[in-house]
Amino acid sequence: MYYRSDGKAGSSNPGFSGYCFQSDPGLDNKLVVGKVTNGLEASPFQTVSMPIPPGNTRWVHAPHDISVAIKGDHHVISVGGVVVLDFHDSAFPSGMAELRG
Repeated sequence: MYYRSDGKAGSSNPGFSGYCFQSDPGLDNKLVVGKVTNGLEASPFQTVSMPIPPGNTRWVHAPHDISVAIKGDHHVISVGGVVVLDFHDSAFPSGMAELRG
């Protein structure tokens, strides 16, 4: 998902800017936050291992409630009611949420 987006996400507009929160199988299934500036995605600057319950290999493909709350430069991201990332960053001071597919 994108947040604090400038509302221009999508392949039809390569100049998009905002934060991107996603799970990343290429980084050992971590949850990550990265910055996209004018369509260029930087390496994640916030990462955390996914809270996969022991023996549960289907966790990655199951639905989850995700919450992204931002006040000023304070970002709090929760999965299933559990805070997984809590950090400060002011690169994008405003914007909207958008889904990434």
